[in-house]
This record gives sequence, C-alpha cells and structure tokens, in this order.
Amino acid sequence: MDYRIIDWESYPRRAHFEYFNAMADPYAGVTVPVDITRFLEACRAGESPFFLSFLWCAGRAANAVPQLRQRIWEGRPVEFASCDTSHTVLRGDGTYSYCRLNCMRAFEEFLPAARRAQEEAKAHGDLDDGEDALSLLFISTLPWVGYTDLRQPVSAPVIKCKKTPRKKCNYVAERREKR
Repeated sequence: MDYRIIDWESYPRRAHFEYFNAMADPYAGVTVPVDITRFLEACRAGESPFFLSFLWCAGRAANAVPQLRQRIWEGRPVEFASCDTSHTVLRGDGTYSYCRLNCMRAFEEFLPAARRAQEEAKAHGDLDDGEDALSLLFISTLPWVGYTDLRQPVSAPVIKCKKTPRKKCNYVAERREKR
C-alpha cells in the first residue's frame, strides 16, 4: 500500500474536503450514455474479452486522475501511488466473490493474469477485500440490464468505504442512430 500523506496546510481541496467530510453520505454521481462503438470494434477485432478490456481501460483512466486515488485514512487525506480494481465474479453456485486486479500492467500481461485471478475467485474467492481495501477502485457491472442509477451498500458505520470512488457500468446497447 504505497501512499503519501497530503500536506493539509497546502492542500488546495481542503475546503471541499471539510465540506464533504462532514456529510453522512458524501457521494455524488452521474450516469451518462457513452458511445463505445470503436472500443467494441477493437475488442472484437482483437478477440479481446470486453469486460476485462473495459476494466483495464477504466482502471488506468481512474489511476491517471490523482483525485481518484485520494482517500481519507485516519482522518487525513492520503494519495495512493496506484489503485487496483475490485469487481465481482459470479460463482457456479449462484453467489459471487471479489476479484482484485492490477490494471497498471501492460495489457499483454494483464489479460492472462486477470483470467487466472477470475478463475481463482470463482473457485476459492470470498467477500474480503483485504487490509488495504481503502486503496481499491470498486467497479460494478450489471451487463444484463440497463439502469440509470445503482445504489451500493456500504459498511456500518460508514467509515471505511464512504470516501472510496466507485464506478458502475451497465449493459452495452448497440444503437443505429447517433445522438
């Protein structure tokens, strides 16, 4: 868990931190349609699995934004050097487990490692994100349905997870018309 403590006195987002930190539910979110036609075409042409390809791109994009690697730990803002992703994997018995992936590897290394990690999560996974869960990027997908919002459960009391960014992705609809 490589991180740095952010200097409170010179932190440009200090007023924002104090404002949102005082809220019981500091989440803000937006759902927007995104045209991923070229991304889908590239996945199909390269025979790359859509979800793992998307996960790699989303995780790398989030890691490129320092604020999405910032968390509150022991009452202070910290910034992680990088954040792994955590997503759910459906198991054979109809339950799910968590699967953690390092999306900062090269795609050629990421893909086989991700496939192995998913198989391991299916066979032996559980619902424990580990001691460094605060550093994770939680990615939820429900590819079977379209939705405009998804509310996720958080720990009670809402301490550990309330300030961890979460990404959500729903089904991919191919449209003939462009907006």
